[in-house]
Amino acid sequence: MSTTPIPSADSRGSCAYLSAIASIAAMGGLLFGFDTAVISGAVGFLEQQYHLDAMSLGWVVSSALLGCIIGAGFAGMLSDRYGRRWVLVLSSVLFLVSGLACVIAWSPGALVAARLLGGLGIGIASMLSPLYIAEFSPPHLRGRLVALYQFAITAGILAAYFSNAGLLKVANSGDHHPLASAWWQRVLVDEPWRGMLGAESIPAAVFLLLILCVPESPRWLVEQGASVR
Repeated sequence: MSTTPIPSADSRGSCAYLSAIASIAAMGGLLFGFDTAVISGAVGFLEQQYHLDAMSLGWVVSSALLGCIIGAGFAGMLSDRYGRRWVLVLSSVLFLVSGLACVIAWSPGALVAARLLGGLGIGIASMLSPLYIAEFSPPHLRGRLVALYQFAITAGILAAYFSNAGLLKVANSGDHHPLASAWWQRVLVDEPWRGMLGAESIPAAVFLLLILCVPESPRWLVEQGASVR
């Protein structure tokens, strides 16, 4: 049994430190909200480009929810075995890969697969982000810090709408900078849904970098046999 001491949350720093850790974990909620809402701006473009009927379009839109169910179903088991932090890292990777895959999707089927990956990330984040915050927070701050996750979901939805509006403005302008490649022209102007769905990769990359810097959940470490001081 390991006897490695673990500094408790109360002794590790101030409320600012706790808020920073909780805010990083809450980015899972921001990506949750962003991924859920961003598809709304792409629906019309996808329907027009691929001539999708109602069922096919519905499958493209709802495929992320199927991934969410699967991700949430396995998140608890994975986090008990590998730790909250590393499974949150997995969710950030899934968000990042999903965003990049949406940019290069060559068919509706490929887009569905990419959205399924994002859904897996949503399912994992929806369970583990608030769990990690709750386990890391001291009792007297737990409620307000866990609330950051709910705030982040709303912020993610709002960010998705602003992102879609900005990219739609670029697409409607039809401007083509002489130094821009044909690929960027396709993503931002010709097929703007790619830019809309791919925008998720930016906050996902930030989440990945930041979540690698946070400590593991003290509760999970105790369950593995470590001691707390």
